[in-house]
Amino acid sequence: MTQVARKDDKVRYRGPRGRALQIFPGSGQAKSGPNWIVSATLLETEKLYALMVARIEAGWIEAAAAHLSKRHCYEPSWDEKGGRAVGFEDISLYGLPIIQRRRIAYGPVDPAAARQLFLRHQLVRGEGPARHPVLAHNAAMRELARAKEEKLRRRGLLKDEEQLAEWFESRCPAEIIDSHGLLRWLKQATPAEQAALKLSLDDLVIPSAQGDEGFDFPDALEVQGARLLLEYHFDPNGDRDGVTATVPLAVLLGLSEAEIDWLVPGLREDKAAALIKSLPKALRRHVVPAPDFARAFLEAVRPRSAPFAVALATYLSQVAGIDIRESDFDISTLPAYLSLNLRIVDEHGKVLTEERDLAAVKERFAEAARAAFAERVDAEFQRDSLSDWPLDELPLEISAEGGARAFPALYDDGGKVGLRAFADAGEAMAAHPRGVRRLVLIQIDDQLRYWQRHLKLSADAQMAYGVVDSIERLRRDVIEAAVDRVLADSPQQPKPKLKPEAAKVRAQDVRDFKALASAVRRPADIPAAGRSDLVSRPAAAHAELVGDAAHSGRDARSLLREQPGIRTRAEFQALLARMRRDLGPEVQQLGTRVDAVLKAIKQLRAELTPPLMGFATANLADAREHLEALVHPGFVAEVGFERLEHYPRYLEALRLRVERLKRDPGKDQARLLEVQPFWRTCQRLMQARPGDPEVEALRWLIEEFRVSLFAQELGTAEPVSAKRIAKRMEQVGG
Repeated sequence: MTQVARKDDKVRYRGPRGRALQIFPGSGQAKSGPNWIVSATLLETEKLYALMVARIEAGWIEAAAAHLSKRHCYEPSWDEKGGRAVGFEDISLYGLPIIQRRRIAYGPVDPAAARQLFLRHQLVRGEGPARHPVLAHNAAMRELARAKEEKLRRRGLLKDEEQLAEWFESRCPAEIIDSHGLLRWLKQATPAEQAALKLSLDDLVIPSAQGDEGFDFPDALEVQGARLLLEYHFDPNGDRDGVTATVPLAVLLGLSEAEIDWLVPGLREDKAAALIKSLPKALRRHVVPAPDFARAFLEAVRPRSAPFAVALATYLSQVAGIDIRESDFDISTLPAYLSLNLRIVDEHGKVLTEERDLAAVKERFAEAARAAFAERVDAEFQRDSLSDWPLDELPLEISAEGGARAFPALYDDGGKVGLRAFADAGEAMAAHPRGVRRLVLIQIDDQLRYWQRHLKLSADAQMAYGVVDSIERLRRDVIEAAVDRVLADSPQQPKPKLKPEAAKVRAQDVRDFKALASAVRRPADIPAAGRSDLVSRPAAAHAELVGDAAHSGRDARSLLREQPGIRTRAEFQALLARMRRDLGPEVQQLGTRVDAVLKAIKQLRAELTPPLMGFATANLADAREHLEALVHPGFVAEVGFERLEHYPRYLEALRLRVERLKRDPGKDQARLLEVQPFWRTCQRLMQARPGDPEVEALRWLIEEFRVSLFAQELGTAEPVSAKRIAKRMEQVGG
């Protein structure tokens, strides 16, 4: 055993006790240079040579010299695949390494160390190949415990591994040191012995974190009849920090901003406090400390009665006695986890996108979402090209496949009428009056054509309007305004509900169905040449009314139930009878009013011609622009019968202004500078938000302001001042 050697470099070998030697050059093994050799004789000259050399294997030495070798085992670790503790061993003979870093099972070497690894990895962490109901139960408990940390957004809620290892050590038989031994024991263990190894949530979390967070952090949200699964992530630097809701594409359009804005109960206090802290200092100092006001708000306000920030602003205004609006909150300062992350998936579960902006997601996937939703709805509620009422009774709400709610409604399909089940109650509520209106127009087409031919307008009126648009278009405009007036007076049609503060401003602008009727302009009825001037009011106009209701504590579904509109064949027939009876008188009455307005315009126009030498040119140009804003293609149906009542006063105020500016252009210029900034801002708002009732109310408030400035003696329909307009403009978002 003392004459074995291991190759150290190209020609040198190393033997026991560090002895260096070489194979004698005459040996047959000298050229081949095997890794391990044994020699019969050693010849020592200037160097030590091995004579009579044979090639051997290291394993032969290990077997033959086991009683002389030293064994060193080290680096115990856990083999997850093998389910046992493993390590490495080195074997040496008189200092000569025979085996180095050979992987071994560590249990036979050190059962105690192997058991500790087994307890920590297999039982505490669940890292191992063992499969058994007890272990599956423990794995589920570990997931629940980890989910608790994600939900509560706190690390350190779980007991440390040392505590859990001690818990298992006291319950698992001492002889078990690996996964296979555990499985053998579990197969023959009694139910009580097996139950002793089962973890509970309380066994895994520290006492201060124990409790049921199922209400504060639910596993799913019920939205529009659909169950959205929730995931929780505590990762402040990650994209998924907070709550992620998995939203099937077919359910997407049924989601409302108000519903998802309220997140889950466990995060609402954080969100309220963060919003309060985002207020400007002048407002924030009235509502400190923020956490106390946040808690009080959540105790006082019913969730989802309005968008979260709107509800919070209303509450703070009431309790603090100051005016706080939604726009005062700096939403950009809120951390990502305080808004819901939306994971949109198709019918196969494929993720289409993940983002937090619901409006952007709806806009991007609107067409695909409608198609996916339509596949879940009964064909009875998917019809095209209707010319008559489709069903004896049109239900307000139905259940689609998968439990989602759907809201059947008629809709105007560009000159035709369709029946569709909408995913969103607000969208259905906006579409249905338009669909009913279109169906009425189809049914009374003979009357429409009659009045198109027989509506009489004076020569002066025709001359005045001829520079604006065609007389045929004017007649059509008057007839459609009359149709809207009859619809507005129908007892079955819904009446828009406004925010209390908005209702005060809009009392002259919105009566009964006026806002809803004016929100359904109809380009398909108009000849192509004039169609671009009469723009169809978007669904957003009516959605604003639905939003007003939500601000007052009512959502679109409840508003739809309260104001269902025409839903039965009998109601529609009654509406048709009313339309056939009342349309003629309404057309004549409205025609008379329009005729008078246009005659006044004809007289006014003559006074708007600038005098020689360019006197007051800019002021007169503004007056002409003002007149064009009042009278333009489609203005009759756009402003409606009630607003036309005020036109004589508006036109008289404009006439007096023109008369007076010719005498004192300086005074007119001063008054113009008061109103012009408001008007320019309002013009931008009208262009950006067509059909928005709040912008329309602002527009007519500015008109009343003109009357108060240029012809105060005529009086105004409501109190008005520059301060009132500035405040209203701030509320509208201008």
